[in-house]
Amino acid sequence: FDTQGADALRWYFFVAGQPWTSRRVFEDGIRESTRQTLVTLWNVFSFFSTYAHLGDWEPAPDWSPASLPPEATHVLDRWILGEVDDTIRAVTAALEGYDALAAAQRLSQLVDDLSNWYVRRSRPRFWKASEPVAFATLHHCLVRTAQLFAPFTPFLADELWGALTGELSVHAADWPAAPLPGDERLGEEMSAARSLVALGRAARTDAKIRTRQPLRRALVLHPGVELSDEVRAEIAAELNVKVLEDVDTLGSLVTWTVVPNFRALGPRLGPKVNDVKTALAVADGSALQRALEADGQVEVAGVVLTPDDVQVRAEGHGDLALAQDGPWAVALDVELDEDLRVEGTARELARLINDLRKDEGFDIADRVEVVIAGSGRVSAAVAAHGAWIAGEVLATSLVATEAAPVGEAPLELDGAPVAVRLSR
Repeated sequence: FDTQGADALRWYFFVAGQPWTSRRVFEDGIRESTRQTLVTLWNVFSFFSTYAHLGDWEPAPDWSPASLPPEATHVLDRWILGEVDDTIRAVTAALEGYDALAAAQRLSQLVDDLSNWYVRRSRPRFWKASEPVAFATLHHCLVRTAQLFAPFTPFLADELWGALTGELSVHAADWPAAPLPGDERLGEEMSAARSLVALGRAARTDAKIRTRQPLRRALVLHPGVELSDEVRAEIAAELNVKVLEDVDTLGSLVTWTVVPNFRALGPRLGPKVNDVKTALAVADGSALQRALEADGQVEVAGVVLTPDDVQVRAEGHGDLALAQDGPWAVALDVELDEDLRVEGTARELARLINDLRKDEGFDIADRVEVVIAGSGRVSAAVAAHGAWIAGEVLATSLVATEAAPVGEAPLELDGAPVAVRLSR
């Protein structure tokens, strides 16, 4: 209680397992379960509170905690409102069945959905465009989430409820009514989108390409799921690619090679295993892979081979970074032209300036004047993307110069020196 808090301890008991199972209680476990869900939820609320204040957003005068969700058209708003409704149904059913673990796990998933997908993908709508529907959507989600957390973490839920509604206590409010099922297809699409994004991030990591570097295209394989244009746009933006292209088979993304499994074939074939090795080396690996998958066997050098007799290896094409999970795959086109490199430098420059804003103590809403000294790709990035950089760093003016501003220590960007001066 003294070090972690009562709600943290309660939450740990709910998510650590069923109440009739033994578990080891230790502070690191309590701290980790708190960080994963409760701290994340508070960070989502803090994000909403900060930007609602900056944008002077308030609920409509006739709003009440019992109000219906806002009319939403944006795909992310429609999706997260559907996830909240699904969570209400799931948590209600679980608690009525005395299954606190299942209820807590579904709440954890909702918090992850809010933080790691909805807010992550919606940030520009809260800051630049200040879309009222986005504010109303996140406000509705947080109000319902506070109600759902009330039986689990009563103090945190009450704090959220009071800040969001101005009412006395969440524990004096009605439990939210479980709505009828909504657009399940959209939920499936967005789940597929997040899976493809995870694969795309893995492919970037393997290829050692930074996230801010735009790429020309991503080739995606997602059998059994149709993706709408709205969801495809979210995937492309999150993967930072210009074009998202569908492929029908994994063979479009990889080259297959088939080699003997010597441990299985050696005792059976003896010296003849070398004939099989030679034949496999010159054979069409993709054709062999398809035959093994379709027929369960293939004949090579007069020997019938099964999947246990060989090792099938997939190798990505040289200009593609591939990540695969079962039948799903994402391949990123990693070939960069100068325009893409310059755009990547512009994004890194915006990140560097925003880091400087924090280091120098600027308020989140402060407008700044920026002077950038750099050459080569840095100056090209300012020339081509100066307006975008200014919008990202809240600059009222952005000036590029060859000479470093007096007194500014040079930094490094893309291996080249750059100096930046900020002033309110």
